[in-house]
Amino acid sequence: MRTVTVGQEVGIHSGHYNFGKGKVIRITPHKIIVESIREGGGLMCPGGVLYEFDLEGKGCDGRQTIECGPYEID
Repeated sequence: MRTVTVGQEVGIHSGHYNFGKGKVIRITPHKIIVESIREGGGLMCPGGVLYEFDLEGKGCDGRQTIECGPYEID
């Protein structure tokens, strides 16, 4: 995964499902925390929801699609 920074806008997807966009709000030694954004975010990703990803960009908060597994960030 490429480097991300706080404030950066990223895409959120699971396999071929694009769930919208979010903004990186915090980076810890073990997690990347992204808040979904409503404007330009998409129908499946309402604004203001926090998602947690590991440092490889794979979801680690239990959210996923049945078909494609955990959410990931672009």
